[in-house]
Amino acid sequence: MKTILITLFAALVTAAPMAQADHPSVHGMVLFGDKNLYVSHLPMFHAPHDYQVLLEVEMRQDKLGEVMKAFAQAKSDGKTLFTLEPQLMDLAQIISGEKTSFLANVYQGHFEKDGVKLGPVNIFVKKQILSAKLDPNASANPQYILFGKEGEYFAAHVIKGKPSFDSIVSISAPYSLALSHCRTRVCNDTFPVKIPDSKLPVTTYEASTQELKAGDQIGSLGAIADVLGSLYFEQNELSH
Repeated sequence: MKTILITLFAALVTAAPMAQADHPSVHGMVLFGDKNLYVSHLPMFHAPHDYQVLLEVEMRQDKLGEVMKAFAQAKSDGKTLFTLEPQLMDLAQIISGEKTSFLANVYQGHFEKDGVKLGPVNIFVKKQILSAKLDPNASANPQYILFGKEGEYFAAHVIKGKPSFDSIVSISAPYSLALSHCRTRVCNDTFPVKIPDSKLPVTTYEASTQELKAGDQIGSLGAIADVLGSLYFEQNELSH
């Protein structure tokens, strides 16, 4: 009887439906960073693209390294927007950790908007910085995630609720404000205290405007950064 029950249980497990997987698709990504490389999925509010995913990655190529050379040359020429056109894949497998690498074509510019194809590379996921399924009905707020290390830092808008926007900017080292010594009820001015790399990423809830540019500021008190420049901004794809 025990053997029969075990056999029946195994049959039920085998027959049980697997978790719903997303349909494999081309999940375009922004590629950025000099000291360390990052990618940000280009999301929309419909499946299978309804994920915000931000990853630290490593990019590898064959021994000739022609794509890597072209990528480095374009950067030295002052180009700032680069995107990836990955192979067909289920992005949920990247989020779950089941898939840790993928093949992609690198483009100077936007791969769907007349970008220049540089060639194929292998992308290896080193760290997930942010991964979330988009909810078009969520309450929107101006939340940003600040991340980076080794003197190079970025901020990305956390997409919540429709309509929204996708924004990535380069920033100064994130810092908090501390009060100098207070006597009785009199305090001196605040002073900045750099947030250690080990404490990043952090989130902050204020920004001066949606489309940030050099000279703008993100955050207040606990996590602040000065915007050095804009790397990517997109609003149309997240308006519907």
